[in-house]
Amino acid sequence: SNTVCIAPFTDFGPSKQWQPEKWKRLIELLRGKNKKLRFFLLGREKELSESFPGSKPSSLKEAAALISRCGLFIGNDSGLAHIAGAFAKPMAVIFTATAPGWAGPQNINALAVYKKVDCSPCYSKKCRFGHYKCLEALDPEYAAELISRQFIIRNGLKK
Repeated sequence: SNTVCIAPFTDFGPSKQWQPEKWKRLIELLRGKNKKLRFFLLGREKELSESFPGSKPSSLKEAAALISRCGLFIGNDSGLAHIAGAFAKPMAVIFTATAPGWAGPQNINALAVYKKVDCSPCYSKKCRFGHYKCLEALDPEYAAELISRQFIIRNGLKK
């Protein structure tokens, strides 16, 4: 399947949530690598989902159903990432304030997208320093390159 489920939301707090602009740029970069990819946004946060044209909030049941049928899951370190892991889906998980070694997916098809900065992992919901370096250091270009190398080929997703 050329379906990519994107899960940019998390209830944990702002320190684990990439900005909508970064997610939009990541999608744009991945589309540039393969025009056949179809992206579905997962999550229930209305105000954030409004940042993504054409998306609508999804329930947990709807999200799980989409994840079970997708070819690739990309999301923050969140509950939906754990659902994708349980389905053994190819997946890329964005880690910022948390680290893949502590709470990373146990799925053999998983890629941890992470850039260590001096204050991470802190496991805090809000940046105690107010700078969110862990979010800023991880840019969409870096993430797209890792994800493309691991999962995307010219005409679709790797099997």
